[in-house]
Amino acid sequence: MIVENTGYIKLGQIEEMINDEKLFSIYKTRKDTMVLVKNSDKSELQLYYPKKDRLPWKILEGKKIGICTRVFTSLEDDFKLFDISTLNNNNQIISYKKYSTF
Repeated sequence: MIVENTGYIKLGQIEEMINDEKLFSIYKTRKDTMVLVKNSDKSELQLYYPKKDRLPWKILEGKKIGICTRVFTSLEDDFKLFDISTLNNNNQIISYKKYSTF
C-alpha cells in the first residue's frame, strides 16, 4: 500500500477515534516499531512512500517503509487490552493514510 505520513497521534486521539468508530489498525514492523494506518484492517501490509518523480501521472511503489503485521484493529479488538508500552514514549504513535493525489 502506498501511504503518506500524517504525523504522530497521541493516546487520547486514538481513544477518540475508537469512540467515533473510525476504522484503523496498528501494525508492528520487522524492527518492532508500531505504526497506525487509517482505513485499514488487513492482517499484513507492505507500506511504501510514493515515487515523487512520477506523480501525478503514475502512482508506483517508492521507498519501502516495511512489511507490517497487524496487532490491533479498531473493529474487533479492545484497546484496553493493547500494550501501550510499545508506543513511542508510551503515549504516541506515527500514523499513515493511503496516498491520494486528489
